[in-house]
Amino acid sequence: MNNILLICGVFPDIRLKEIEEKSINFNQGAAENYQRSLINGLTENNVSCDLLSAPFIGAWPKNYKDMYYKSSDDFDISFCNVWGIRNFSRYLRLKRKIKKYNLEKYNQIVIYSVHTPLVKLAKIIKKINKESKICLFVPDIPEYINLREDKSFLYKIAKKIDIKSFYRANKVIDSYVFLTEAMNEVVNKTGRPYFVLEGFVNQDGIKQNFVPYTAKTKKIVYTGSLNAKFGVNELIASFIQLNRDDAELVICGSGDLADYISAIAKDNKKIQYLGQVSAITAKKIQHEAFALVNPRMGKDEYVKYSFPSKTLEYLATGNPVIAYDLLGIPEEYISELIIPRAETIEALSEAIDLVLNFDTCELQKIYEKNINFIKRKTDVSIIKEVIRFFENNAYKDGR
Repeated sequence: MNNILLICGVFPDIRLKEIEEKSINFNQGAAENYQRSLINGLTENNVSCDLLSAPFIGAWPKNYKDMYYKSSDDFDISFCNVWGIRNFSRYLRLKRKIKKYNLEKYNQIVIYSVHTPLVKLAKIIKKINKESKICLFVPDIPEYINLREDKSFLYKIAKKIDIKSFYRANKVIDSYVFLTEAMNEVVNKTGRPYFVLEGFVNQDGIKQNFVPYTAKTKKIVYTGSLNAKFGVNELIASFIQLNRDDAELVICGSGDLADYISAIAKDNKKIQYLGQVSAITAKKIQHEAFALVNPRMGKDEYVKYSFPSKTLEYLATGNPVIAYDLLGIPEEYISELIIPRAETIEALSEAIDLVLNFDTCELQKIYEKNINFIKRKTDVSIIKEVIRFFENNAYKDGR
């Protein structure tokens, strides 16, 4: 396999800082990291990867400062960024741009994301070249993309229309890559070829050496979306219940709980809220932590359709990782995590307390165990398996 066209939402390198500064309570760090690792995995496996991107920025006026995004590279598009009409604008621009590509030269076309303007482009591609083979990477189920609790009535109506549009466009997809097996049951109703991978990490993101923790204050870190569904309230409550003088809770990210968390941090010196930070800063904070926590619980339906990418990012630090045994997490990960005895504030507090008592010897054992595990999950090794899937299975007609 020599040539792949990746249709996605990756940011141009020269716009990274600008997009970060113009984003408002909107964090696409996980998606950006995933796409960049995907690109790296393909190129390191000697695959020529061309790009077409509609950058995954937030919509104006609530989540981005600009009404219009202007293209800055050969591979990204310009579009009107006003909520309510931007998806239509993005689709029209993508439709125009795809006609400039020589589709016949690609062994495989990959669409990353269930974002409807991107998926609808599959129908245009098939009209231009019916022999094109299209694989859809599915990081989320459309029904569970936005878990904020403050969604407006208008948004809910628009979302229903958007979901219907996605499933209509989905009919021309040839194969899939899912994060969990349960995703296949929802999206792939006609039994087309599919591959399941929970994710991958860039080799550069793996901590190379164990460094003893010497700071007086032990930092418990959470980086990610500040959404009530993700257990952030419970994390704060469990830390406050802990009442230890030698620890502090560090939270980074944006979301509907941002103002609430900021207010708590002002009243509690043991809680730091750093706001939305860049991917580079987030990685630095993760690596310097005493331990990391993913407080997402498994009580909601969406959990089985999701693999939390921060699990891989956290394990790559070699630091202790506290997380629940969620339905979307494969069994092989369980022995690498410190799992609370129950999905309660008390149990999470106990787990944090247990980890805070680890000595240097225990921390080094965890580092060695985590790093040995995560080295099997690099983008280069996992994408090699995906390429093999393309070559061996993606050309079989599962319809």
